[in-house]
Amino acid sequence: MKYACAAVILLVCAIAGCCSQDHAGTARLPLQRDALNAAAKSVVAIESTAESFRASAVSLGGNRFLTNRHCLPDSVRETPIAGETIRLGGETMAVRPTFELRLNGATVSAKVVDRGACEKPEDDWAVFEVLGPDCEIPALPRDPSHQLVAGDEVVLLGFWKDPSGQIPSVISGRVTTPPLPWLSVPETIIPIETSYSEVYFGLSGGAAVVWDERHERYVLVGVYRGMRQWPLVLGAKLGVQAVRRLPEALK
Repeated sequence: MKYACAAVILLVCAIAGCCSQDHAGTARLPLQRDALNAAAKSVVAIESTAESFRASAVSLGGNRFLTNRHCLPDSVRETPIAGETIRLGGETMAVRPTFELRLNGATVSAKVVDRGACEKPEDDWAVFEVLGPDCEIPALPRDPSHQLVAGDEVVLLGFWKDPSGQIPSVISGRVTTPPLPWLSVPETIIPIETSYSEVYFGLSGGAAVVWDERHERYVLVGVYRGMRQWPLVLGAKLGVQAVRRLPEALK
């Protein structure tokens, strides 16, 4: 069985209310809209068949997908099993147990092939591989060396309001800085400001892409992780949206 990626892409938040408002009313040239459509085809919705969670992931090609470590089932987040080993990024590691998930609504078997050391924001990433025939989901070009500065646009692609894998949300944000000068974020986190001040549930593990003007395409620079928040007094909090940069193993 082959699993085709959803072809329906939403670029305007007013249509069916399925994506958030475009930050600062960003206007895109037809070339950029087409490129964003192409990038969104590399993003999939994932759901656990055994636990209650839904999230997003982005294709790396070869049936491998990048997501957040915290988006994996509990059974494969922790200790690797002994036995078969693989090489990824020049390192040999044990294969984790296989698990089932729904990928764009289709039940598949998968295994974890790499992951961050913990679920803290700075290391919250994982790569899993779908077993069986080619999923035929195109890999998203990636550019781990892309330099970002405050004010640069970053587009988040994932399944915030539609877990079926049919209509991905397209959320525009801007690289920002922590809300107060004495606050900080880890180097592996890109802080993003959007028009929404809460977590985009279901978008975790979704792609964070930027416009590559030279090659006229959107490229992957990380995955959405959630909110980075700092507690204040009386239960109040300050926060920014957090993107986990591409891990070293994928550079």
